[in-house]
Amino acid sequence: MSWILLLTAGLAVFLVRDGLLLARRPQWPMAALVYAVAATAGFAMLGTASETVSRDQAFALLRDPRIWIPAVAIHGVWWLACFLTRQSRLLPAWTLLLPTPIYLFSAGGLAWLTLQRASGMDGWLAGGCAGAGWAAAVVLFSRIASHSRWNEREFAATANLTAILLIPLQQQGDQTAEGAPVDWLASALPLAAVTSLVVLSFAFHRYRSSRDAAHS
Repeated sequence: MSWILLLTAGLAVFLVRDGLLLARRPQWPMAALVYAVAATAGFAMLGTASETVSRDQAFALLRDPRIWIPAVAIHGVWWLACFLTRQSRLLPAWTLLLPTPIYLFSAGGLAWLTLQRASGMDGWLAGGCAGAGWAAAVVLFSRIASHSRWNEREFAATANLTAILLIPLQQQGDQTAEGAPVDWLASALPLAAVTSLVVLSFAFHRYRSSRDAAHS
């Protein structure tokens, strides 16, 4: 299936996660500035790495059990932590913005694509441009979502669950050759299954929160 579609799915989930978490931060302008600087710097480093790591090498790393097993474990721990602290808020919100394995893989893919499409750019510059665009999208979404009633910690938990589901799909994502036509049916079915599970997970978190609020 198309690896670009998988990268897009991963980036979309983390864009919403980061936007919701940023929207709830006090002193929003400073928080947005810090996020933008950190994201741009992070993407610049990923862009530098993408100069020496090919797409096939990246997917080979993801298929390595020494990589994907810890990645699943990390996302599983973060899912549980977000779920358990969705009301108590024991974890500071900024810790939920820390880069996770699938976030780094998706962001690295975006930096790599930018480097391939931009002629004559160094890796750090291509990554920095991608990071600046990413940060702008997150900040814009955070303003749109600032008046929403979505629970940012519940969605952070859902994002980590989604990442666990995307890992086995990402491992197969390099089967679409560069420039080959996308098999939309083969790509849409597993992504639809992931989307359904995400919606069900988010609905479950909302139900639990409403029930806890009713009993309090």
